[in-house]
Amino acid sequence: MQTPKIIVLEDDFIMAQAIQNDLNSIGYQDNKIVSTGKDFIKAIKEGAYNLALLDIHLGNNKSGLDIALEINLSSHLPFIVLSGFSAQEHIITANKAGAASYLKKGASTDQLAITIQTTLLKAQTNFVVLGGQNRRIRKADILAISSYGHLKKIHILNGNDIVLYHTYKDLIREINLPSLIQVSGNYFVNLDLIDTYCKSYITLPESIRRNRDPTPISSINIGRVFQENVLRYLENRY
Repeated sequence: MQTPKIIVLEDDFIMAQAIQNDLNSIGYQDNKIVSTGKDFIKAIKEGAYNLALLDIHLGNNKSGLDIALEINLSSHLPFIVLSGFSAQEHIITANKAGAASYLKKGASTDQLAITIQTTLLKAQTNFVVLGGQNRRIRKADILAISSYGHLKKIHILNGNDIVLYHTYKDLIREINLPSLIQVSGNYFVNLDLIDTYCKSYITLPESIRRNRDPTPISSINIGRVFQENVLRYLENRY
């Protein structure tokens, strides 16, 4: 298994070196230290990182949380907030910004290791990176997958769709989302997100457009051979 790649945003040189030494000592040698938000954004656009450690206080107008909000609009890179303080308001602010965890600077290497392991495991469960793209997709935001020949379009809730050259079998295994159920020969649908259901069709909360189909749709017919599986999932959910 490939060692996770970690990027650290810390503007204090001595603290940055201490964090890097700690990361190296617990087995995360594939790491990068940057001191400015600009360098951080540039680095994550150019490289595929698994985790970020963000200093909450930077020596400019932006905080680490401002940077976190920017990256999460597109990449959903999981991050741990670092701070020299343990004030409750900082923890609350970090949680609102989407931080996976919060660590006070100077925490033991054991605590750092446990926090990193927990964050990476949670990210693996909740997010997926597809097609070699440097973009994490929140699994719960996947609305549907449609097929046009060998091309598959992943429809993201309130987001930009992704088109991949992939087989359904490999794609479904890679995403590993139990609620993503096949409803016809051309569609898998996240049944946790549907608006309405009847035996022969479902409706989605927003319209989607299958690859090369000119007309967007919000209703999808359920194939007869798939009706039992769809019903079974919905009954078990409720």
